[in-house]
Parts: sequence; structure tokens; C-alpha cells
Amino acid sequence: MSLLSNDPLRTSTARPTRRMPPFKFFFFSQSGIPPELDHLFPDENDHTIPTFSNDEPAPKGKYYNGRLEQQMRFTLASIAAEARKAEEFWVSTGGVLTDTQGQTDRARMNAIRKELKLKKLEAQILQHWDSYDQAWLNMPTRLREDTISLRFDDIPWPLKGVGEQEFQIRDLTVKRVEEFLMESLTVRSVSCTKKERIRSSFLRWHPDKLGWLLQRVHPEDIEMVQMGIGIVMESLQRLNS
Repeated sequence: MSLLSNDPLRTSTARPTRRMPPFKFFFFSQSGIPPELDHLFPDENDHTIPTFSNDEPAPKGKYYNGRLEQQMRFTLASIAAEARKAEEFWVSTGGVLTDTQGQTDRARMNAIRKELKLKKLEAQILQHWDSYDQAWLNMPTRLREDTISLRFDDIPWPLKGVGEQEFQIRDLTVKRVEEFLMESLTVRSVSCTKKERIRSSFLRWHPDKLGWLLQRVHPEDIEMVQMGIGIVMESLQRLNS
């Protein structure tokens, strides 16, 4: 007999082995909580369970248990988020997902492909907006460091492809401006509201605030630039109506 078996400190009570669920187990529940455990947690809108700071001792009883439930909910949600990223990467590289029965989960794979396609589209939309916004932020510095006169296509107009291609006055339409200003608001990670976007754009494009820009426009293009500003303002007025 091994000496270790007589050591009470090394003696352990046998426990039944619990099988871990499949990887996509965490996706069955929309909230990110496995359905078998969902009943253990309070609703997200239930504000009856208080939270405690790190310095404040948590009381025993139902409030203490409630805090543990909140911590477990957060932990499981984090696990679900990481599992979701792993599945998206796996599908994007040609991997196949299976369900709990070992069968190809085509519905889940199609849903992930749809999500990846949407994320790609949202990234493109944000890239267009960021290019436009950054071009405006850089304009004052550019004018201080450069003495050249601005042409019509040097202005960062609210259109897709700003800074990537040349624009003419015929490219600047009320409809295209409206679509561009509102498009990035459809991205799920964007918190800006329509009202906030219109207000900030009014402040940016109001003729009374563009004197510093107009005085640097080439004389041959000043009329076209003024027409362009008028088109942008018309678009904003329509959006605000």
C-alpha cells in the first residue's frame, strides 16, 4: 500500500466527473447564459439586488447570494463573448461548426456568416466617416502650414470617398449628402443620435462659420464652393424638418 494513501491531508473524496458542454453551448441563450443555468440568475432589469464596493464587506444572506449571482452572470457573459469570437474566427477560416449531436450546424454557421458580413460593412461605413471627419479636423493645421489656395475637391465634402478621389459640383447632391451623414448612425457601435449629428454638422457647415475656409479658396472655385455649402445646408435643413 502506498504511504500516500494513509496521509489524511492527501486523501480526497471522489466526486462525479461533469462533462463540459460543447463549445457552442454558450450560444443557445440570447443573453449568453446557458439555458440550463438561466433560471439561477435574476432578470437584467431587476434592480432590487444592490452592489457593494471592494472596501465594503458584503452582508450574508440573499444580498450576498445576489452579488455572487451577478458576478457569475458577468463571468458567463464574458465566456460567451470569447466563445463567440472564436466561432466567428473558425467560420471565417472555413471551419465547420457542429451541434450537440455532432451534426453540422448550418443554421448557426449561416448566422455567423451573416454577422461577419455585417461587421465588414459596418467597418467600411466607419472608415468613410472617419476619413471625412479627420479631414475636417486636419484642415486648420493644413491651412496654417500650407499657403496654397484650395480647390473645390480639396474641401472635405460629406461624401463617400473623400480624400480618395476628386469631386465635382455635380457629384454633390442633397440625397447623397443626406445618405452619407445618416449612414454611420446605423452602425451598432455608434452612440451618436440623429439630432446630435445634425447639430454638429450645422455648426461645421454654416456659412457664417466658414470664413476662415472661404478666404483660402482659389478665386476660380469660390462660386462652386459656395454652391456646395448651400447644398450641404439644404440637406441638413431637410433632415431637421
